[in-house]
Amino acid sequence: MSPYAILLPDTSGMALFAYAVPFAFVALGVLLSHRPKLTRRLAPLLLGISAAFVLAIYLWMGPSVSPLLGIDDLGFSARLDVLSVAMLMLIALLGAVVLSFSFGYLDGDPRVGLFLKLIAQTLAAVGLLVSAGNLYQLVFGWVAMSLLLHRLLMFRRDRPFAVLAAKKKFVLARTGDLALIAAALLLVRQTGSAELHVIAQSVQLSSQVPVAALSLIALTAVLKSAQFPSHGWLVEVMEVPTPVSALLHAGIVNSGGFLLLRFADLFANAPVIGLVIALLGACTAILASAMMLAQNQVKATLAYSTVAQMGFMLLQCGLGAYASALIHILGHSLYKAHAFLSSGTAVDAMRADGWAQTMGNASWIRSLAIVLVLVVAGSAVASLVGLDVRAEPVTALFGYVFCLGLALLLDAGAQRLRVYGALVGVGLLYTATFVAVQRSGLMAFGAQLPHVSLSPAGFALLIVFAVFATVLVLLQGMSRRGWLATAYAHLAQGLYLNTWINGRLGAFRHAAARSSTS
Repeated sequence: MSPYAILLPDTSGMALFAYAVPFAFVALGVLLSHRPKLTRRLAPLLLGISAAFVLAIYLWMGPSVSPLLGIDDLGFSARLDVLSVAMLMLIALLGAVVLSFSFGYLDGDPRVGLFLKLIAQTLAAVGLLVSAGNLYQLVFGWVAMSLLLHRLLMFRRDRPFAVLAAKKKFVLARTGDLALIAAALLLVRQTGSAELHVIAQSVQLSSQVPVAALSLIALTAVLKSAQFPSHGWLVEVMEVPTPVSALLHAGIVNSGGFLLLRFADLFANAPVIGLVIALLGACTAILASAMMLAQNQVKATLAYSTVAQMGFMLLQCGLGAYASALIHILGHSLYKAHAFLSSGTAVDAMRADGWAQTMGNASWIRSLAIVLVLVVAGSAVASLVGLDVRAEPVTALFGYVFCLGLALLLDAGAQRLRVYGALVGVGLLYTATFVAVQRSGLMAFGAQLPHVSLSPAGFALLIVFAVFATVLVLLQGMSRRGWLATAYAHLAQGLYLNTWINGRLGAFRHAAARSSTS
């Protein structure tokens, strides 16, 4: 049975309490104008209470949807299901952390009040997006989130690279907005309803897949997720305030994946579109990972890491592993928020400890040996906790890639600390934790998200992806000389794609300026 088949209209209106989290951000935005010191102490408490309340309502009522005005297709409607609740709790947590960090980060800045209000308003728009029960609210939340994010990206107008990245993002975002609006109009025209659960049920009953609308939704998700070749703005937006980077990389960039998850029942009936999404995600993940490993700046490394992670998430969604993709979104958001907010401390620690000198000098023999140990241990733990990797091939691939990345870190540490046994023990602990989290996530999310059987083409894509990921690890253990040194030099510059695009944009601006003066 489809997970949307059990989503019943809530006549009591209790599902409207899904608005508790976005309304909490609206309230904080108002308080910031009058009582900023009180807001600093109140923000974590208010957001924590609102998130806990939403979770309690969901656990009590189960999946449900309530029209805001009591009339279907008129006004907004709130949706409570496993996806919206998980995302609302994530937004509340990230909002509390980012706002708390921002108070100290911009202390003394005359525009700190405006900055904090923009963050609160942006998160309120994200809350409206993820709690949307119909297309009207979804589109409104999507566009509002994008426009408010643009104001945050333009907060430092005196920094030219930040302005350039923001303008590139603005063009791509407006393209995605138009695609999403067109998709919404097509869905309403085909199904006669704007309610998401009605649309899903209508498509399943009629067996008429809205290919054009799904293609536009996929385009919107790809542009928001900074997939090649539209990734340039994300790796260039390094000069914005650190809280904006954390909010962008840990939250808003994941909205593309959320969009695919929200329409998962429709994409599950469109395997060709899913395969295209998966192929694009796989190519982006491999290329961005190679570029990430060639960087020598922390923020650039984190930016390419985000592009690669979004590629992997699209690979999961495209192959129908929606529960695994939701686990990935939640984990990546928490990790990336911590990574950006602590990036300055991490740089100082690496410089003081000499850790950076060992990176890029891994031994491919040791790395593969560690990978083998981790994979065997992970498989054993999976059997113990009841995770059938044969039934979850995408999750198994995710685990293998996790072991590859962990092996690189462990080998780099072993070169310096000479404590191989202890580090491998830590790696085994991390691997066991990863398997347990995956198993718990699949149990929590799998019942309400569709699961699509892997096609032969999808399985072949997984194999090719695993091979390329393994090659990246092997290259890290080779001496960077000759052709490999040249390849890394090109990868460090992002294969000059951004340089070429920026050059074309500059030529266009100069030509427009000449034509306007002639």
